Amino acid sequence: MDDWDICKVQALWFIHCAIAGFLMLKNQVVCYCYNMFNLKTLYILQAFLLCCGDSFAGSCEEWFKKSKIKPGPVCMSECVVIPTKMATFSCALDCKKFCSERSIGEQLIFNLTDIYPNLTTAERELVAIEPKKSIIAYRLSHRAEHLCLTIYPSSDTNDESDACRHYVWAGLMFKELGSEFAQKVLNAHENDSKAPEIEKAMDLANNRAGILRAEQLEKNKKYSEDALIEEFIKALGEKQLIVIRPKSLPNERGIK
Repeated sequence: MDDWDICKVQALWFIHCAIAGFLMLKNQVVCYCYNMFNLKTLYILQAFLLCCGDSFAGSCEEWFKKSKIKPGPVCMSECVVIPTKMATFSCALDCKKFCSERSIGEQLIFNLTDIYPNLTTAERELVAIEPKKSIIAYRLSHRAEHLCLTIYPSSDTNDESDACRHYVWAGLMFKELGSEFAQKVLNAHENDSKAPEIEKAMDLANNRAGILRAEQLEKNKKYSEDALIEEFIKALGEKQLIVIRPKSLPNERGIK
């Protein structure tokens, strides 16, 4: 058995291990892979990566390192014109990766967030840096919507239900993640160039109100989800929150 045969055996073993892992996790990725490629294609691809991938990657990393170019505004323009040889002729294709100031792990997570098209760029960057906390924040956004649906029959935009979602989400994140990270998430969420400024102003103001009220409740040892909702209703009734398209107060909807 020559080196190429050994490499093919290793590649096939790698594929089976990967597929087994995906199946154990019940991940739909394996279904996608089987639909897109037959086993022979995966066999050849993985064999190539196992035998040659590390050497190519190592050559490109060394190629970029020797250039002494640092990540920054002009990195891309300088990287793509670095002289190449036979072993590094395709390395310019990796300039985006080398010029990024994110770690490899951060780049991967940043790219994975492409499957959530409604995220702002700032949100995607935050997810890449703090994936675990961001998942908690995402979960809390759904919790906030659920809580607000207990006092409003539906979720709308720029009305009281919208104010409720932002106020309560901010308060929940303060409790779970702290004021600083909660503010980062909320600011990233509003960092949308396509959103009207008046809507951003409404959301940011109600976000801030939710954090401050949750902070006060925590300080007085009175924090709870019910208390946060009650404080929202009180603040809304006293016109302390911003609502662009007022409809009605919760108690005017027949809710006790």
